[in-house]
Amino acid sequence: MPRITPTLWFGEEIEEAARFHVDLFPGMQATEAVSLSIAVGCHEEVDRYWDASADGGTEGRCGWVRDRRGSWWQVVPGAMVTTVGGPDPAGAARAMAAMMGMGRLVVADLEAAYDGR
Repeated sequence: MPRITPTLWFGEEIEEAARFHVDLFPGMQATEAVSLSIAVGCHEEVDRYWDASADGGTEGRCGWVRDRRGSWWQVVPGAMVTTVGGPDPAGAARAMAAMMGMGRLVVADLEAAYDGR
């Protein structure tokens, strides 16, 4: 499946870029329509990025979290590929159902659902 990966590359001018966009779009509110996805390898990384993003923010569902500045993030463990996107349709459906009930994605729970445990 083709993937679209937005890239924000500011080098050392990130503060200047942020000021420019704030001045250009005054009063603009961040929404779920724009989010950044963080692909992580293990549950410890899920915890690290989730905890940092949720600190002062809002925990969403299905791996989504809004940081204290209003930006939306999707914290996505690699296990999503092997569970929700796994080759066994019944296992993938169970993993998807499990994911729909989660806020923070729990790798062990996704794997257990996929395996039928």
